[in-house]
Amino acid sequence: MKQNYLKGKIATIGLAGLLGGCSSTSANHGASVLGTIIGVAGAQLSSMEKKEVVAEENFGSFFEIGPIYRTALIERVSDVPESIRNVPIHPNDPWGRPGPIPDDEVMIGSRTGAFVRYGPKLNLFKDNLSIKVGLELEFSGSYSTDFPERSISGVGSERGYGASLTFYSIHTKAGPDWNSIFIPKLFAGIDSKISNSFSVGLGCSIWREDLVAETGYDRYDKYDRLAGFNLVDMTVGSVMVSLRYKMDESNYLFLEVGTQDILDKKFYDLGRQADVDFEENPFTISIGGSLTF
Repeated sequence: MKQNYLKGKIATIGLAGLLGGCSSTSANHGASVLGTIIGVAGAQLSSMEKKEVVAEENFGSFFEIGPIYRTALIERVSDVPESIRNVPIHPNDPWGRPGPIPDDEVMIGSRTGAFVRYGPKLNLFKDNLSIKVGLELEFSGSYSTDFPERSISGVGSERGYGASLTFYSIHTKAGPDWNSIFIPKLFAGIDSKISNSFSVGLGCSIWREDLVAETGYDRYDKYDRLAGFNLVDMTVGSVMVSLRYKMDESNYLFLEVGTQDILDKKFYDLGRQADVDFEENPFTISIGGSLTF
């Protein structure tokens, strides 16, 4: 029992430090409160009597899932460099109009989809306070349909006069070129019970989301990728507050809203050549549920 008690104290202090560090990255939105609360919780647990600590009851895991909506981090990209817009015509369509696509502005759409979270959870003060640390995976796509296109200028096309054959797009993604849907994140949060049925939560997430451009062919309503270009690499953080309704001992529903902050930017040459307008107050909202084990 003494060994388990010491392990519980060490784990609690470690979790407090991790969450406090995550909070400090978005302190301008009040996330420093999260680090303060967690630090106090860790100190209180370390001073509790051994008889009050039962490791089997304090430690568990959590699983959360639900839909998510995030406004765009970037509103628009103007003055798109000609090296991106100068998409070659398809080799099977020699009648296509040569030269760069004239439209040099792209609007960036919001992202919508779903998320899952999983990780360990530490319950304190008879379940009145819970600390969670884990991984989050967002599955989302962009609303944007702003694909500047080059049209056929001659008659003789299989698709008819004025049909589009080449395009370029600008959007955000995470990781490799093919991945514009899956966004992995690190998550940390704290929940405080306010009644037998309701609790409030405060959390933060951090992830990588990059602004990229790609060119391609639109033939017979099939989009084929031709080339990709990096514009801006971004490290993004979010601070969320939530209201949770407990349905039974293991399950609850929650409403969560939060801010989004670009913590760091790395501009590539093409990104510096373009005019990138960042959103001033991007936000996120989700409605989800939880299963605990």
